Amino acid sequence: MKEKYREIASALMESVERRYGVVKVIELRQECGAAAKEGLARETTCQIIARLPCWSRLKFLILYPELILPYLFRI
Repeated sequence: MKEKYREIASALMESVERRYGVVKVIELRQECGAAAKEGLARETTCQIIARLPCWSRLKFLILYPELILPYLFRI
């Protein structure tokens, strides 16, 4: 599954490079780097929450209510 998204991202970057040049690709990578790391951290957190026992999961989500919607949308 990871390879699929890498191929899509690579194709998009090549398309942007052809249209706007290398400078725009470098700008996009710098702007999107933090968002990509945050998305990866959120996905990892949701996977860990999903593997917790039911009661522990409930306690965790009560402590961090901002993760309830991302967790539910992932299911």
